[in-house]
Amino acid sequence: MRALRNTFRQARETPTVPEMLARYRAVKPNASELRRNSGGKTLFEAAVFQDLALAALVESQKLVAQRGTRRRPL
Repeated sequence: MRALRNTFRQARETPTVPEMLARYRAVKPNASELRRNSGGKTLFEAAVFQDLALAALVESQKLVAQRGTRRRPL
C-alpha cells in the first residue's frame, strides 16, 4: 500500500495507508460482481478496472468526508 500511495499521490487529500486499506476492504467484496456484470475475464480489463476505480472513488470520497469532520476545530 505504501508503494501504491507513492505512485498515485495527488496534490491534495493523499490517503493514508490505513485509509487505502479501508477502501480496498470496501471495494473487494464487489470486485467479482463487477467483473461478472461487465463480462470481463479479469479485473484488469478496461471496463472492469474503470468500474473498480469508480467504486474506489466513491469510497475515497466517503473517507475524505469523514476525515474532514474529524479535523474540524471545536
